Amino acid sequence: MDLKQTYQRQVEQEVTKFRKAVDKINESDHPTYSVPGARDYEISELIRELERKVKEIDIEFREQIEGAIEHQTKVAMRSQHYVSATDREFIKQASVELKTALTFAGNKAEVLDAINAYESRLETLESESAFSEVIKQLAEIMPNLSDDFAKQKVTHLYRTLSRGLQTPEQAQLEELKQAKITGVKRPFTTLKMTHPAFKHIQAARRSTRY
Repeated sequence: MDLKQTYQRQVEQEVTKFRKAVDKINESDHPTYSVPGARDYEISELIRELERKVKEIDIEFREQIEGAIEHQTKVAMRSQHYVSATDREFIKQASVELKTALTFAGNKAEVLDAINAYESRLETLESESAFSEVIKQLAEIMPNLSDDFAKQKVTHLYRTLSRGLQTPEQAQLEELKQAKITGVKRPFTTLKMTHPAFKHIQAARRSTRY
């Protein structure tokens, strides 16, 4: 279980306890609740306690996620793509053939045929990290091309493959950053939008729509 799941589970547990406590109050026939407003008062106290606990959980989560991001940032900066010798040789050979095909292409159709053939060969790669070698090879091909259309197509392929290419450590860092943005209070937010105890909040939301 990751950091976000751990703290979001805590929020879920507090929300579940709140639901059960409110149900117990509403279903009770204790004489205390014969007094007007008694149920509403106790439920309002439960709401305040729930808000306090969720705030504490959220603060602790944000402290922990900040530390995790700081650590993972250092790890990600040192990370590298691992490319097997087999993949490296395969990519190098395919890239040499692409360069040759583009150099001798006589028209746009032949340029496109060369690019499509290259992309088809790349589809056999199973490791995402291997594409870091593809990018390296494309960067070496581009300065040697004289045809503008060929340069344009290789540049487009280079940018497409570069976009979003990450090491596992970099991907984990992005996950942590996203977890920080989304936070762990979703179960509580859902409760406020749907539970009758928060009808005052729901009514206020509805009124702002009109």
